[in-house]
This record gives sequence, structure tokens and C-alpha cells, in this order.
Amino acid sequence: MGTFFLIVAVFGLGFYAFARWTSIGQNLPGADPRLLKSILISSLVLLVISMLSGCAQAVYVEPGPKVYGFFSGFWHGLIVFFSFLASLFNDNIAIYAVNNTGGWYDFGFLLGIGAFGGGAASR
Repeated sequence: MGTFFLIVAVFGLGFYAFARWTSIGQNLPGADPRLLKSILISSLVLLVISMLSGCAQAVYVEPGPKVYGFFSGFWHGLIVFFSFLASLFNDNIAIYAVNNTGGWYDFGFLLGIGAFGGGAASR
């Protein structure tokens, strides 16, 4: 669903730049052709990349004996920095448990990352 909104936003930005860059928007004030051309090219590149990301291979994971839930997600979020460092040297270590309960694991994971990093209110 997020990819859909990204595509719509990029398409809207590209259409705006195209309208301002071509003869449709020549009468509009403040139309810098170089800036609009770069916005148009950037939006087209982002559109192609986001559309190609939908073609990525999905990996099926066999359900194991342990399914990770909210508290496991929270713990994995807390130790994400250390897990990432270890995963650089060992291919058997991952920062995210694929065999999880879904939304509750993700919610705990995000809370754990926020708790480790201090959240948005830290200064």
C-alpha cells in the first residue's frame, strides 16, 4: 500500500513539473526550466524504481516452532544496532525475525528502535 502512495506522489510531482516545463505552464510565474526538468527526470526515475521494486522476489519462510510476537519485536528493536554490526560479519545473524506475528511484532520492533535511539523527543 505504501508503494502505491509513493507512485501517486511521484506521478503527481512529475506531472506538475511537466506541466510547468512545457507550453502548458509557460504563462505561470516562477517556472525555472532547469529546476523543473530536474524534478521531472527525478520523479520519473523514482517512479521506475518504485515500480521495479514490486517485482522483487519474495522469500517464503516455513513456519518454525517459535513465532515471534510483540515482546520479541521490542527486544529485537532494542538490540538492532548490535545485531546489525554482527550481521556484517556473520550471515546467520539477522536484525529482523521473519517468522513473526505480523503487526504486533512490527509495532514492538519500532518501539524498541525508538527506545534505543531516544525517540523523536531526544535532544
